[in-house]
Amino acid sequence: MRIVIGVDAPDDVLKRALRYWSLTKDGSWSNRVADLGPASWVAETVSGHAQAQVLTLGCLGCGEAPTARTRSELDAIRSTYDGSKLCQECASRPQPAIPPPARSPEQEDAQHHESNEAEETPGEQPTPRLELDLLEDAPEELSAIAKQYWNLTHIELEGQYAVWAGPVKAIDTAGWGPAHIAAGAAVRARMPGRSCPVCSGQLTLTSRTAFEQACFGSPPACVDCSPALLEKMTKLRDPSRTTDTPVRKQGTSHARRHNAEARWAEQQTEEIRAHYEVTFLQQDSLPTGKVRTEATTLALLHYAPSTTPIGPLRLWAEPLDPDPYRTVGDLVAHGFLRIHPDSAPASFCWQPEDFREAITAAGGDIDAVQPPQLTNRYYAREAVHYVPHGTSMGTAVENLTAHLTARLTPAALDQERKEELLVLVQELIAAEAVRYFDLQLAKRHLPPVPDNHLARLRDIAQRGSTTLALGELNNLVWRAARSAADAAQRNPQAPRANMSTFAVNCLETYVQQALTETQPIKPYTFDASLLAALTRTVFYTILNADPFTTGVIQADQDLPEPAPPATKLLKDDDRLQRDTDPGVDTAGQPEEDNEMARTVVSWLAEHRSEWTPQDFANHLLYLQSQALAPRPTREHHAQAATASHMKHLYHDLTSLLGGNNQSAVLAVCSAAQHLLGDREHGAVGAGIVEQFVLRILPEQTPDISPHDKS
Repeated sequence: MRIVIGVDAPDDVLKRALRYWSLTKDGSWSNRVADLGPASWVAETVSGHAQAQVLTLGCLGCGEAPTARTRSELDAIRSTYDGSKLCQECASRPQPAIPPPARSPEQEDAQHHESNEAEETPGEQPTPRLELDLLEDAPEELSAIAKQYWNLTHIELEGQYAVWAGPVKAIDTAGWGPAHIAAGAAVRARMPGRSCPVCSGQLTLTSRTAFEQACFGSPPACVDCSPALLEKMTKLRDPSRTTDTPVRKQGTSHARRHNAEARWAEQQTEEIRAHYEVTFLQQDSLPTGKVRTEATTLALLHYAPSTTPIGPLRLWAEPLDPDPYRTVGDLVAHGFLRIHPDSAPASFCWQPEDFREAITAAGGDIDAVQPPQLTNRYYAREAVHYVPHGTSMGTAVENLTAHLTARLTPAALDQERKEELLVLVQELIAAEAVRYFDLQLAKRHLPPVPDNHLARLRDIAQRGSTTLALGELNNLVWRAARSAADAAQRNPQAPRANMSTFAVNCLETYVQQALTETQPIKPYTFDASLLAALTRTVFYTILNADPFTTGVIQADQDLPEPAPPATKLLKDDDRLQRDTDPGVDTAGQPEEDNEMARTVVSWLAEHRSEWTPQDFANHLLYLQSQALAPRPTREHHAQAATASHMKHLYHDLTSLLGGNNQSAVLAVCSAAQHLLGDREHGAVGAGIVEQFVLRILPEQTPDISPHDKS
């Protein structure tokens, strides 16, 4: 393979692409995708800047080799190859026997002499040589392009590849089109002593790929036997051609274009520094936000390699957040961070997008190129940031760290922020389980989960995280990946992607069994340094707990009683205003609904030994998490909102009733249908209570309905 990497690829993407495509001597991959990062993110990053050309499957007609942007595409190319020597376009065209270009007597004598030498030493393979014949009436600029294109440094016979003076993308064709066509319009590259397999004439080369094929594989067809390519070259050299010839102003040259592009890059840097100056704010204006936003900021400050300023996230050895799609853009929006002027121009979106688009819009006129303009979009993982809350970057980091540490202390959390912390714990457990799932698939040489099953995988992990700790979920993930690997061994003819889907199906089964059964699960642990920075901050700094054995339920039990909320009590006239609000339906529930609710509460009161207050709290927490599903419905949001109000009421009644938690649960269940004063939420609350009864006794459904027992 030949790996082609764009000249605009960042350094880390360049290194990751080389590791992604590198092979061992036996032809296997040198690095697993999981070692480079999350599978889907690595494939998306590499495919945007690099591609692999399969030289051994190149077309003998035009010399073009099939390209793959990911390993999956490479497998597809190999599996669909039918042994054809020509691409579909060349195979559909007639192959006329066109005589090769005329040779001078000296060239004919040299060719005859080389042929005699080859006949005298049939057992030896001569070293491949490349010679160029300049065509008549070729424009000077095309000749310059051809010399750059065919500038061969040397040939590695052991490695079987040619080393060129520069990559093709580095050649400025100045609007003449693809480099191999522009070069072919000015010169004929030939290999002395080699003949075309189609016309048996002198082998003339269509591209660099064709040269390497002739050196180390089957010789390709010559230029004259590639009519489609020859037509493009001839048309490009036609002196009567006017509409397709690039418009080139007097004095325009490669050097001038290069200088203009460098100046355009300088203007980008000047624009960034003008818009994003380093400024500092007073220490008394420290920002606040949701628990997740504050915890992410604290993790960023704790684990950043440098905080004066904070370098791009893409350069971190470990991820900040287990979810690769989350960035620090929210931290900038809430005022915790600001963009530093040292950010690279590639960190921002520009108008025009790049210099190539700018000069195209100017019709090739360098003097009319529009200067770069910043837009309101940027790439948070690529940019440099700093903390503005202090007299310097160092003191600002210290001030914000102390501020967030105090706010995230468990004793300082009120009920709402405590629930936000528990939801964050659940999200982190689910996201880390998905990362571990990707790692196990790659370890067993299985491809990433197909895109159409990613949402289901996240939903499964989300459901499991409501009850299970990360170590317990890892146990189920490991079993699912092992089952898929065993199935792949038993069915080698099945596509590997199907085995990854089978692993998702197994995990779904195991999680459902774990949620309905009481059998303990042994936690699986791994190197904690592989956890995301946010995960370590939440479990180690805030909760002071083991991330592998602490689940949402245990975290809820270990947290202290919530601090009183900083809100004023409702006044009597406020209550009266709410009760008489014409937009709220305060009519009573139907009599049959009231009778059903009383029946459910009566059953709970008579069977107190069958449930605990913690079961009720877990049920409400699970319903709150439904709003975090990948595709939450309107019902999910309604249940989550009602469950949140019921949980607030439960905690208030617990303190009023002197710790009698079961009586508090019964009081909340009795008031559920009247919780928000309207029939819609009342019906949702009554439904939540019924679901709780059905959940604590899944095997024997109690008689809770006076009308329908089904």
